[in-house]
Amino acid sequence: MSDENKESGGYGWLIFLLIYGVGGFILYQTTGILLIPIPRK
Repeated sequence: MSDENKESGGYGWLIFLLIYGVGGFILYQTTGILLIPIPRK
């Protein structure tokens, strides 16, 4: 049971990161807005 939960969780995060990353990249390319906050000092 735990293995299935780990796999589904891993795939969920992977899909989420893929969608977020690709979406953010496309948005940055089209509008110049960067979704990922960059820490500045």
